[in-house]
Amino acid sequence: MNGEIKKAPEPESEPSVLLNQQETDFLNYLRKETSEDFVDVAYRFYSLLAPAYPDLKNPFELDYKEAAQRLDPRKGGTLEHHQGEKITDSALIKAVFDTAAELGFLSQEVLEPRNEMEEWLGIVSEPIKVDNPVEAVVVPGGASDTIIKRLYHALNAIHSGAVKTDKLILLTGHRPLRPDKSENNILRDKGYTNEGTTEFDLAKNAAKDFINVDFEQSTTETRPIVFNGHTYQVEIITLKKKIAGQEKEIVLINAPFDQNRRRPDGTPVDRAITEETFKALQEYLGGFDSSKELYLVSHDIWQLGQNLFARETLEKNIGRKITGSGPRLIDRVQKNEAGELTLRKPDDVLAEMNKYFNISRRFWETVKLSEYEAQLTDNLRGTNKD
Repeated sequence: MNGEIKKAPEPESEPSVLLNQQETDFLNYLRKETSEDFVDVAYRFYSLLAPAYPDLKNPFELDYKEAAQRLDPRKGGTLEHHQGEKITDSALIKAVFDTAAELGFLSQEVLEPRNEMEEWLGIVSEPIKVDNPVEAVVVPGGASDTIIKRLYHALNAIHSGAVKTDKLILLTGHRPLRPDKSENNILRDKGYTNEGTTEFDLAKNAAKDFINVDFEQSTTETRPIVFNGHTYQVEIITLKKKIAGQEKEIVLINAPFDQNRRRPDGTPVDRAITEETFKALQEYLGGFDSSKELYLVSHDIWQLGQNLFARETLEKNIGRKITGSGPRLIDRVQKNEAGELTLRKPDDVLAEMNKYFNISRRFWETVKLSEYEAQLTDNLRGTNKD
């Protein structure tokens, strides 16, 4: 095996990795929700990885953390093929790169910043234009300089006229920052200090520094939210500020986390996850309205997964159409000395692709459950008629 990505088998043919009926249904669901090309590329990728894992029953059981460790050149070498053939680190990384680029997780070329701000942040920001005004531009937070990259892109979209809105929402969750992981301030060496103890602190500081808001003029409220039968409070800060010459409503949302949630090993969690922050946004936005649209700003390899999270929560539950865009990191795709494209942190890219399919599977299972419930209801109605 030389790392080349081969043509996917037709859906009707017997795949090289045997799938049960549920997994086949899932592939067909993805084809309908995305495109056949998307699914075929993804299937080719997982089929490429499968030979390296003799016990892998299907391409959706891949432990990406284990695969990511095997991508680390410091940990030794190659992936053993169960028939004696080897997949080298370079071939696997090439497969990750080719697949991620084709699926839209990253650029297929080296990106160059076009102004000093993009160079400082290490991004390229090209907002996608939407024709109609949106209910809000939503910027999910994150550790280190994530919120600044995304907020810059959101402001760029508004200033350029790519998106029209009266509201900008900075969406964060309770997340203690870990100094040992450089989650607090990765831009300190570039002359910018944004320090705090939580993700919410970073978003608040970014709003002060890049939108020049005065939180002394803000109002704060709390709203109840229920996670698994337990009630918590969502913190919402609201104020007015002119952006691009027009007054906008700036909203900061701080989502709680389910304190009864546990990690797979049984230990308690200490931070909110993406689903909980989007549920807090759902609580803020209110009732179902399919005529409204949200412009979601994530960035780089995290865009596809967060868009799908938003669809699962906000589109399904309250009807909001999800669109948006985000900046790409200029150092994600680089050229080596031979002039060949290379991929930085392929383990992160692999993790995000795996996450996307996990979200897709859950979304699909929810759809299947709804279909089952509808069928059950019809059967009960038929019984009652008799």
